[in-house]
Amino acid sequence: MGKYIYTYIENGQMYDESPSLAELLAKEGFFCEKIVTGRIGYIRVENLFEKIKDAQWLVFTSKNAVAGFAYNMGECELPAGVKIAVVGKKTQEALRTTCGLEADFLYKLRAWSLERV
Repeated sequence: MGKYIYTYIENGQMYDESPSLAELLAKEGFFCEKIVTGRIGYIRVENLFEKIKDAQWLVFTSKNAVAGFAYNMGECELPAGVKIAVVGKKTQEALRTTCGLEADFLYKLRAWSLERV
């Protein structure tokens, strides 16, 4: 079937125990070579608490976003009245385990599978 290259970001969404795209493609008979093309790193945001104090909502789209927030906030304390929305159950779980916070809103992603066209 040929060779397919699968690029991914190290320490990104593919580091958990769920099957990677390469593994899913391999089950379909494709040979994939994984090549790291980036790395997740966190930057220090000065005065983050001050920047979010007037927010109505904080939206986290990945567990890496939660980790970056925790990296900057330390105690993960939120200003009064700020609500949290997350995309996906893994982001919700990361928020719970990393920050001890519960999401006010969860947007559920649909699972996808590889199908022959």
